[in-house]
Amino acid sequence: MSNWMKSFIENCENDGEKIPKLLIGSKCDLESKITDDEINKFTNEHNIKFKKVSSKENIGIEEAFLEIGEMLYENHKKNKNKPTQQT
Repeated sequence: MSNWMKSFIENCENDGEKIPKLLIGSKCDLESKITDDEINKFTNEHNIKFKKVSSKENIGIEEAFLEIGEMLYENHKKNKNKPTQQT
């Protein structure tokens, strides 16, 4: 996943503009193969937020959508006055 994150940042973020990122851990109603410590280490290293969800049990779904919506809105407000880059 670290390689994917590196590739994402290299190809999607430019001029120091940060794209909001929310890592979703699905199927939280099942036993996890990844420890909370591993998740915390990854999210801290990459400065991203994390939400556990389960669509089967309807856990965290609405909160995850609301969170990413809020993150996108705040990012838009912060960047709306920046000049766009012409290609």
